Amino acid sequence: MNEGDLLIDSELVLTAKPDLGVGERTRRITTMHTAHRTTTREHTANRVPQASASPVLARVIYEDTSGQHSRDVVKDSVTIGRGGVAYPVDIRIVSSVDVSREHARIRRDPQTGRFYLIDLSSLGTTLNGRHIPPGFEEREGAKRENGVETPLPDTARVGLADIVFLDFRKAD
Repeated sequence: MNEGDLLIDSELVLTAKPDLGVGERTRRITTMHTAHRTTTREHTANRVPQASASPVLARVIYEDTSGQHSRDVVKDSVTIGRGGVAYPVDIRIVSSVDVSREHARIRRDPQTGRFYLIDLSSLGTTLNGRHIPPGFEEREGAKRENGVETPLPDTARVGLADIVFLDFRKAD
């Protein structure tokens, strides 16, 4: 690209259509403006859920502005938040900006099977109605995790900025 050219690349994840047996659909639009012309490419892809050989470790149920959701936790670290291009999350929350792009993380210790909750947000995270300490420090304009984790009970209610609440349940 040359100076003055503009490239816009956007993705819109559309809601899944469980009645059709299809996972989330993603609509991707790329537009490039150059000195003399504009090129637009549009592509819609279906994200078919992969059959997982991983056991379900826990389940998270929540309701955001796009509806009610249930997500299985199948790996040892799960990041929760609004997400974004530079902020990949495992559980995407559709909400106001009060919920951070990377709001919290659930971490499982593979040795003990215990779960921990880490607050990564600006406006706080609650566990069963009580605020937990931040799991990061701001240094020189950058966020750095500080190792602070809060033990997560087998069943818990996690609040994100007191706007979205997740019901966590460890698998039996």
